[in-house]
Amino acid sequence: AVVREVHKGIADIPFSVLEAIPAARTSAKALRGLHDAISDGVYGALGNLNKAVGRELRKGVPLQDAPPAADTPDKSEPIPPADSGSEPPPDGGKKEWG
Repeated sequence: AVVREVHKGIADIPFSVLEAIPAARTSAKALRGLHDAISDGVYGALGNLNKAVGRELRKGVPLQDAPPAADTPDKSEPIPPADSGSEPPPDGGKKEWG
């Protein structure tokens, strides 16, 4: 909501200047109305998208008290260390190109 209000405040500056000019007043008011309608639609759509993404993300986040899924590794068993790279590759590290 803050970004929307800042946007409207910034957009108000040129619209107010144009609306103060008698020859431009009618067109400026119509243009302000169009601008406001478009920006309200865009901010509304972004808000709805943000809510939908948040809702879907929350569906995928397990509750802390939920039991682990069957494919989740048991944290009580140690995980074997990754290959440290101390052993040379089977070909001795030499590659034949060509």
